[in-house]
Amino acid sequence: MNNLNEKQKAFCREYIKDFNATQAATRAGYSKRTGSRHAHRMLKKAEILAYIEELKHEAAVKSRVTPEWILNKLEKIVEMGLGQEQTDVVVKENVAPGISSTMSQKMTKADLAAAKSALDLLGRYHGIFTDNTKVEHSGQIVKRVIKVNPTKG
Repeated sequence: MNNLNEKQKAFCREYIKDFNATQAATRAGYSKRTGSRHAHRMLKKAEILAYIEELKHEAAVKSRVTPEWILNKLEKIVEMGLGQEQTDVVVKENVAPGISSTMSQKMTKADLAAAKSALDLLGRYHGIFTDNTKVEHSGQIVKRVIKVNPTKG
């Protein structure tokens, strides 16, 4: 992204941390007073958006979190939640000094809600789960203004 200056690149790096454009602009060095305006303008520029996508992709590769990885984990969570998949758990107890007992049993994982929430957040961060609404209009937009004169009473 050679077209971006250092401040714009800093904005992009800050933006992918929490996706708060105003805060990202302030952290990148724009004034608090005008940060919101700068952020709004920057998020409309194709070069800025492309660099943000590039940074998000680099972060995904670095963390090894890919859409396939997340979907695979979600499938496992669903299977475990339905009781279709179990995990071997080894329990070791000390029966007496120097004597221990080891027992292996199958158990279903318990904290599925926390894992699902974490995967959901990761998926949203990497843009796998988004709420997209596409609105198309092929007609004319007419603006009508009705002036009302208040009556004196």
